Amino acid sequence: MNLTVLPSRLDHIDRVLPPHHDLSVETLINQHTLLPFYGCFWSPRRILNLRRSMRYASKSKAEPSAGLHASHVKLPQWLRYCPECSQGDRQKVGFRYWHRLHQLPGVNICAVHATRLEDTTIPARVLGKWQRLVTAEEGIRLRTRLPRSIRDKRDHETILRIARDCEWLLSTSCTGVNTLELRRRYLSLLQERQFATWAGRLRRSRIVAELSKYYSREVLGHIGCDLGPPDRNNWAIRMFHKSRIEQAHPLQHLLVIQWLGFSVSAFMSLEREALPFGNGPWPCLNPSTNHYKDLRIKTCRVSRSAKGSAPLGLFSCATCQFTYVRRGPDEAPEGAFRIGRVKIWGKWWEECLRELWMDPTIGFKDMQTQLGVCFATVKRQAKRLGLRPRQFLERDTESALGRKAA
Repeated sequence: MNLTVLPSRLDHIDRVLPPHHDLSVETLINQHTLLPFYGCFWSPRRILNLRRSMRYASKSKAEPSAGLHASHVKLPQWLRYCPECSQGDRQKVGFRYWHRLHQLPGVNICAVHATRLEDTTIPARVLGKWQRLVTAEEGIRLRTRLPRSIRDKRDHETILRIARDCEWLLSTSCTGVNTLELRRRYLSLLQERQFATWAGRLRRSRIVAELSKYYSREVLGHIGCDLGPPDRNNWAIRMFHKSRIEQAHPLQHLLVIQWLGFSVSAFMSLEREALPFGNGPWPCLNPSTNHYKDLRIKTCRVSRSAKGSAPLGLFSCATCQFTYVRRGPDEAPEGAFRIGRVKIWGKWWEECLRELWMDPTIGFKDMQTQLGVCFATVKRQAKRLGLRPRQFLERDTESALGRKAA
């Protein structure tokens, strides 16, 4: 049994160990298996079920339920080690031992020393008959060989960053993530970079094309994450769907996270939501007030357009009740001062309209300037408020002036 992968029947090890030991089953799982790596992007429920499979003997074996057998990302064939790490282990603790980090698939660079890992002649996984355990001291003394190296410097840096992300994953307790929140986090970042619409539709061709530019074929082939055509079966597209996000291999998640510009630790602590109109506060665009363009609106309610392709922001000023809707997203800071359609004019605007309308000395052009609307809107809103037509007001004013002159 190799504790570095996903073994079962760990409760049996717990029973046969000497009394009063402090090596619990949970310690074995968390610190001596690859569950923190494989389960880092799983739901808590799935992790709990896998922990049970690893603890007890059951018909549902741990490795098949984790999808290891069906994955295109293959496990290393041989146990591996870093020469510098093994030398340091002997100096610190007096002997060499196998490191989980060195047995991860797709990564043949030490995250600590940035050097190539070496293969031993000890099989990483033994299928079939039981065989004796081989210590690192014995395995490293046997003939070893260097695996195929990554020649390009940029590719080497890519693999090194992934190795360091893997190191962070192995150090976590692995309690699971909310997969719906994980998908929303991905979608928010894709929308900001225009790789998805604000309705949540993926721009598949662009995603695959940009990933192909960011990663070389050699790196993707080395990890086992080759990119095919931009259809629904492509792993880079499939992993963004809520029903398939848990089926993605952790290395695929790490590739996408690095492409989006984050380390896995920064990404997991990221609290993101789609903000097509940026962070508030936003300006009140009621030109009839003394706080015109002041940043007074603190909340923005986002909805979708009728076709679902663009976000709509609803902005309402608590002071004057002026409420407007505009289409997003904002591509520049000046977009915040762009107004779309007014839903509620508010008491201040309506009172200003009344005062201007009732004053026959004020022309329509001045009204339009002070109210910030066109001529048709002025007439339409005056009619809605029940104001007398202007020609009657002007006639009444002329009659009053005539009587006064007489």
